[in-house]
Amino acid sequence: MGAASWLDVEPDSPYSIENIPFGIISKSSSSLTPTPAVAIGEYCISLKRLAEGNAFVEPPDIQPHLEVFTHAKTLNAFAGLGRPLHQSVRLYIRELFLDDTKYPHLLKDNAKLQNVTIHRLVDCTTHVPMQIGDYTDFYAGLNHAYNIGVLFRGPQNALPHGQILPQPGDAEPVHAPSRKLDIELELAAFLCKGNGSNGEPIAIAEAENYIFGYTLMNDWSARDIQAFEYVPLGPFGSKNFATTISSFVVLADALEPFRCNTMLPTSSHDALTKCKSVLPYLQEDAGKKSHYNIRLHVDLKPADQGHANQQGNGS
Repeated sequence: MGAASWLDVEPDSPYSIENIPFGIISKSSSSLTPTPAVAIGEYCISLKRLAEGNAFVEPPDIQPHLEVFTHAKTLNAFAGLGRPLHQSVRLYIRELFLDDTKYPHLLKDNAKLQNVTIHRLVDCTTHVPMQIGDYTDFYAGLNHAYNIGVLFRGPQNALPHGQILPQPGDAEPVHAPSRKLDIELELAAFLCKGNGSNGEPIAIAEAENYIFGYTLMNDWSARDIQAFEYVPLGPFGSKNFATTISSFVVLADALEPFRCNTMLPTSSHDALTKCKSVLPYLQEDAGKKSHYNIRLHVDLKPADQGHANQQGNGS
């Protein structure tokens, strides 16, 4: 049972008082430009209005940086402040919305500030939370590479060594819309800082301090086009036409209760069951809970074809 909030929050809401994800919103019924916000229950709270209404008078560490809320249209500037401040801000916002908050005068008992700060999510437009220059798509691990390989080469040749020639197919390609559009449900990470210089490695023990937060991501793929262009240098157009993410970023610290021990592969495939350890530069402290136990769920409803459901656990 989570902590109680004076804001009306459904018990099973994904935007609970223990989560408080960050995003960018605007009100369609006003001239409010895109501004940083957090989601709690069925509401979004404008961090710009909170800052302008002097609701951030208590935490001394955020006061010199309020422009990341009052003058920013993305979360990049806030992310760049680092994880200790991310944690401080999230916990302070949680404190403001607790039923027994230590600062009721700042918001709970301040109807005027509530009126300009708290909006229903359905009345708001969400925007891409971060300014994204580019990103690199890659295999996240052995399971990822194996599952993709099965799609094209079957389970016996899912993980080839070196380059191979594929079985001959159609003699001539045709230019046509994809008939095998697919999505991969993934967990995307936004970073809050980079390495010092190009090519400078980041130690595995320090890697988590570089993560701002996570969103759900759909990696869209045109599988039939991918199969044709995959060898020898692809994929190209089959993978770079669309990627979608969820509206709000769940801060890394919000996932701390879901840490778990490293999980070894469970597949019966020989290449996976033999993978009992990783190379030294990827090895973490013994006994450290370095994974997250997260349940991912997809609902598919093709037009006039009923309803399909897919779900799984991730770590």
